[in-house]
Amino acid sequence: VRNIFRRLCKAGKIPVEGEHEYLKPHGARRGAGEALYRAEGSAAAQRALRHEDPSTTSKMYSHIEASEQAEVASDAFEKIDESGTSKGDIS
Repeated sequence: VRNIFRRLCKAGKIPVEGEHEYLKPHGARRGAGEALYRAEGSAAAQRALRHEDPSTTSKMYSHIEASEQAEVASDAFEKIDESGTSKGDIS
């Protein structure tokens, strides 16, 4: 499997961080899980990764939820700034 991943990463010019020049099987699994989590939600990722406990999936990909919440908050503050609403006008 590692030889196949090495060949595919090289042929596809896939940038890989770390000491190896190819994705390791676990890294590929994590990447697939992250893609599922982002596109279809935690339940889909949990089923595909076969995590018995949903909290395992949530813990592994909690950075996604934190990032999404930060974006929501940033968007909200930008809307307030653009509308000219002052601090005293917010209830």
